[in-house]
Amino acid sequence: MLEPAEVLANEFEDSHLYDKLRSMVVVSPIYEVRKNDIRFLARSGGILILDNANIREQVKTDYENRPRQIRRRGIDSVT
Repeated sequence: MLEPAEVLANEFEDSHLYDKLRSMVVVSPIYEVRKNDIRFLARSGGILILDNANIREQVKTDYENRPRQIRRRGIDSVT
């Protein structure tokens, strides 16, 4: 979900996206199949996206490029 006015008005650290990513936990799934039974096992969890400096910088850079794109080409150009 992208709200153009919010993206134009806020820096990454003040954004709704940043708030969501701070609390998002990534879980690595494993599916175990036995005959007609499929079970989901959580292999690992507790990986916070913003704890990884490289990923955080990539997301921040992408977010910071959106206002320019929205101003130049409109919200429909954001994919």
